[in-house]
Amino acid sequence: MTRPERVILFGIDGLRPDMVTEASMPNLTALRSCGVWCGNHRTVFPSETRGALTALATGTQPAVNGVLGNQFHARGGHMGQTFTHAVQHWRTADAMLPGGMVNAPGLAEILAREGRSLAVVTSSGQGSLAALNWKGAIHGQTGFNVRHPQFSFPAGAAAAIRERHGIPLDGCAEGSEGKAVETFIDTIWPDVRPDVSIIWLTEADSAAHVHGLGAEEHLAAMRRCDQALGRLVAWRDALPEREEISLMVTSDHGHVTISDHISVGSVLVAAGFNADDTFEGGADILVGAGRAAGLWFRKPELSLMQDVFDCLGEQPWFGGGFSTPADPTSHLGQVEGTLSLNLIGVGHRRAPDLYINLAGNNGSNRNGIAGGAWCDVSNYNIAVGGGTHGGLHRLELASVLLAEGPRFATGAISHLPTGICDLAPTILHLLGCELPRSASGRPLTEIMRGGAPSEEPCLHEYMASRGGSATYLTVSRFLAVNYLGEAWSAVERSREAARTDEAA
Repeated sequence: MTRPERVILFGIDGLRPDMVTEASMPNLTALRSCGVWCGNHRTVFPSETRGALTALATGTQPAVNGVLGNQFHARGGHMGQTFTHAVQHWRTADAMLPGGMVNAPGLAEILAREGRSLAVVTSSGQGSLAALNWKGAIHGQTGFNVRHPQFSFPAGAAAAIRERHGIPLDGCAEGSEGKAVETFIDTIWPDVRPDVSIIWLTEADSAAHVHGLGAEEHLAAMRRCDQALGRLVAWRDALPEREEISLMVTSDHGHVTISDHISVGSVLVAAGFNADDTFEGGADILVGAGRAAGLWFRKPELSLMQDVFDCLGEQPWFGGGFSTPADPTSHLGQVEGTLSLNLIGVGHRRAPDLYINLAGNNGSNRNGIAGGAWCDVSNYNIAVGGGTHGGLHRLELASVLLAEGPRFATGAISHLPTGICDLAPTILHLLGCELPRSASGRPLTEIMRGGAPSEEPCLHEYMASRGGSATYLTVSRFLAVNYLGEAWSAVERSREAARTDEAA
């Protein structure tokens, strides 16, 4: 069997699959007719970039790799939170945290062990290159960031790229999508000929956050990404070896619109709990703000955790609770009224004792884009009406995946569950490389030519309740892999039903 000798993965940060249309992204839409569009593709929870990219590169859930979103607390490391947006955050955490920063091998290491090469080019933040190509310099791989070239490697090659492409030492923000593709096709490809290439663009995520989903600025950012993709496809199609190159297009998470703000930490303090965003100063509860608030307890006493949950479960913005499992086989958390952290793929020793998902809704924003949610105002300074992600709304978890190449089916749409943890296993399968035992995902053989699933997916719904509070979660299980559907609370759905009746 002939195998593709090269795989290129093209990533568009924060792209929601339902917003891909011929008008907004004509090149991506045209490519759909040549390959397989995966219509039920999901990211991991928390649905945040650096955690998702770590899952992509390692083929593992956060429960395995230990990178729980963009920030998390790790007991035994230090008193505050571990951040991921700067390279130095990764290096510091790697030295301080038990087991290092990433607890699973990534593509950089796996491919090096197989005698294969990886090149990652990003127009994103420092942390995205670190997540996708963790310790790539040590393993002899290539990494270049057009916005932060000072952190690129190898050093000599990075300097030459910067000189050749006119990239300032402090990077370029304007036109960075096109510059990333230009750097790849004009220099990295001819010089390195990587077996696996990842091109990761920071848009359309930033524009969605700042301007809101469907705003002209957001649509313009999507078009720039599509133009960059169009240039990559045209270049690939002109190569003599084009039939040996598989192309995959993906995103790391979706987006919803911020419908209202809340500060979970402030609510706890007002209720008399000793909570802060650090344990320094004697706080009993460390609050990690986000679309889903993570709560770490200095002393995880069940009575205190139950009191906190009972307080938060009564709030109008409560969207579900999750805690350490009551026992390894149970779908229930040890805090009554919660579901297990294992169900949402974060049952790692670094996980918070309690996750509180903030409520979402299915209403439309001012541009007619569906999906809204509460957001913790302490997380980042994005106004109501801006885009957000990180929680368990189905439109935050929904992501893009298109696969096209010599081994993939053509002109097909698959509605079978797929996930971001499946990307690395699929790439390794295409190259004939061994899959590491740590992998949570699987090779997507069902979207390849002649592939057919040996079973049907099963949809499971889980529920935990206490008093008037109830948490619901849907999970699809397919070929021994779990894929998140969405989570909600009883209060959330009753409010949604009331809004629907009122509109009718």
